[in-house]
Amino acid sequence: LKFKETLGLYDLSILFSVYSPEDMEKTISQLSNILHNKIISFDVLSHYFEDTLGYKSFCHDSVYLQKHQLLNPKLSVLSYEEKMVLDKIKRNPPISYVDLAKETGMNYLKLKEIQTRLLQNELVRFSIDPDYEKLGLHFHNLFVKIKLGKREVFQAYLKKHPRIHWVKYSKGRWDYVLSVTARTINEFIDISKQIRTDNNNLIL
Repeated sequence: LKFKETLGLYDLSILFSVYSPEDMEKTISQLSNILHNKIISFDVLSHYFEDTLGYKSFCHDSVYLQKHQLLNPKLSVLSYEEKMVLDKIKRNPPISYVDLAKETGMNYLKLKEIQTRLLQNELVRFSIDPDYEKLGLHFHNLFVKIKLGKREVFQAYLKKHPRIHWVKYSKGRWDYVLSVTARTINEFIDISKQIRTDNNNLIL
């Protein structure tokens, strides 16, 4: 679980990952029971994948941003072995094949086969994950709902924006959860206003 204080409609965001709708319902139920006397209301945003755009913090030529292809994962049921490898990579992205083999009991060829399949299906991607605090930046979440048929136009905008460092594609009340980097909370407010102004014909 990851907790973050928020502004606007919500006071706190809680991020967690699960492998099935059943796991999600179980986790929500557990959180609800623990916090039942501390929360007024809550919403659940289900998102099926995220796209990391962290490299933009180091990009000084917008032309290069146009080369980035947003993920389009081919959703499928993961095997037990695939889930195990994916979980290890999520917990320790730079893990070596040697350590991965020790922790999973699989040989190199099997691990390579699984990793290749995850990459081809766009379920994983290797990207820069900078230390934003060392860059003097902090990230804040912005929830967005857009008009029908405007997804491609809006996603093209997301690729160009230098301060949007990852995107979560959501279901339900919101279509996107954007992670925006800013030096101060006032700068974040200004950036969020700019995003809404630039897309006033797209955002609901």
